[in-house]
Amino acid sequence: MHSRCYLDEFAVNEKNATNCPPRFSYVHTLHSKTNGNTWLGHFFQTAHWDGTVALHEPDKHADLQWRPVDDLPPETIPYVRQAILAGTAQKPYSEYGWDE
Repeated sequence: MHSRCYLDEFAVNEKNATNCPPRFSYVHTLHSKTNGNTWLGHFFQTAHWDGTVALHEPDKHADLQWRPVDDLPPETIPYVRQAILAGTAQKPYSEYGWDE
């Protein structure tokens, strides 16, 4: 699937926000190993959207908040924290969990 289509689908289906035309910018790729599984996570950012952002998967996520990057909650998943901080530092790639 083309990344533009995927991002539009994610914005509408997962977060109840629309972003047309898409204004997503690539921020970071995380190569992760968690619970014995390896995966790549691609992180994007946007500053403009329409609609109301809402949590639609409460069985997977406890909360949805807007927070300053330097004030992430302590319970932020470690690899998510790493990706956010690396993206903010303009580091396009990092690895997580390979030392364990």
